[in-house]
Amino acid sequence: MLINEVQEYLNIEDVNKSFGEMKVLHGLNLHIKQGEFVAIVGRSGCGKSTLLRLIAGLETPTNGSIKMQGEELCGINKKIRVLFQEARLLPWKRVIDNVKLGMQKENTSIAKQVIHDVGLEEHNDKWPDILSGGQQQRVALARALVAEPEVLLLDEPLGALDALTRIEMQQLIEKLWLAKKFTAILVTHDVSEAVALASRVIFIDHGKIAMDIAIQLSRPRHRNNDFTYYEKKILDKIMGNAESVIEDTKKLEYAI
Repeated sequence: MLINEVQEYLNIEDVNKSFGEMKVLHGLNLHIKQGEFVAIVGRSGCGKSTLLRLIAGLETPTNGSIKMQGEELCGINKKIRVLFQEARLLPWKRVIDNVKLGMQKENTSIAKQVIHDVGLEEHNDKWPDILSGGQQQRVALARALVAEPEVLLLDEPLGALDALTRIEMQQLIEKLWLAKKFTAILVTHDVSEAVALASRVIFIDHGKIAMDIAIQLSRPRHRNNDFTYYEKKILDKIMGNAESVIEDTKKLEYAI
């Protein structure tokens, strides 16, 4: 593959998104390389989940374009799968049948292999409601990956898990990303999680990209001084932007 083809894998160009009179994204530009792991952080309501839904085809831009390998993304694309915060498993289907829902053509052996990949090979025939929250998310992850998507979108998938299970899931997602070489885009409130997983972190503030930083840490990652450096750099930017907004608000109130 040529260098310029890698550079232009997923292009988000001048994207605006409004819901009625409320503008969520403002002329956003983002270019993602094939195989990258990009984390998107920001405060609630900043537009990060909206951006993910646009890439997934669950929403359409008000203006601008989203292209994958030069072709406009229109609606749901079979090369793109989403892992949500809720596992969204069908309670009347066993684990293996929930995973098969992610396949265009059912194949039991492939489904079993992906279940094995997420560490649930002994749970093929179990019902979802007897699984822990972490196990349910593993099933949802298997369902998302069983069709071998090129892009995996992760919309705060670990937000409801306890701390230990969350770290285990982070390690599993990183392991599968390294093995399967899909492009991953993670939305998270957790800066530590973003630094632990991503090769690049994007900070969105009020619908615009306020920071785009490469995370130059070896894998597997350890929470050492270098890790803390990136955490602090991103948090300082987030908090700095917040203080700027507060100061602007005070000036407006004074002027009024």
